[in-house]
Amino acid sequence: AHPCRTDTPATLEQLADDLDAMLDWLKLDSVRLMGHSMGAALIWAYLRKYGCGRVRQTVVIDMTPKMGTDETWPYGVYFDFPAARAMAFDEALRADHVEAIVELCAFGKNAKNRQLYENKDPAIQLQRDFLRRMKTQPLITLWQDLMRQDFREFLTTLAVPSLLVYGGESQFYGKALADWMLKTMPDAELLFLPEGDHSPYMQFPERVSKEMLAFFAMAAR
Repeated sequence: AHPCRTDTPATLEQLADDLDAMLDWLKLDSVRLMGHSMGAALIWAYLRKYGCGRVRQTVVIDMTPKMGTDETWPYGVYFDFPAARAMAFDEALRADHVEAIVELCAFGKNAKNRQLYENKDPAIQLQRDFLRRMKTQPLITLWQDLMRQDFREFLTTLAVPSLLVYGGESQFYGKALADWMLKTMPDAELLFLPEGDHSPYMQFPERVSKEMLAFFAMAAR
């Protein structure tokens, strides 16, 4: 384990190394890893580098294995995030990371979220306040690293049982990605919430908790 520091470039590999160090420090084995959005990508990065020996199950919440879209992949951000759009977002992050991220969420696939933004809902201001406490450069570095990742092939070989939690009203993804994940991963089951957004566990905590506990119980048999 190492002390907290900010001079190390923020990458998924560095975060995976930190996760492995934490498991060593706590002497944990047979763990369940749960990740939402980038947290799911971190789980995949960890498993790809360190293997599945210490991981019993995973829970993946509303994440794509490849964020950019191209002729080979339609299920990235918005289902429409080609290289030119990604470059424009990089520039927006450098100019004002707070508004760039707020607008990335507001102008996606969820109409209600856009209404909150346009109506200046207090929840949007809370989001801005939270983001202002973050440093810009690490966010940019991590976002760029995320955009370089492609876990599609890796997921076809992932032997860890995984619960996939996706929302039909996600700001970024949707049913087509959820179906692709279920079809592609060898040992996965899907909890699809038609009215769920990018954070369906916050909208439907009881339903998601119940399904997760049932999923965990399967491994205990």
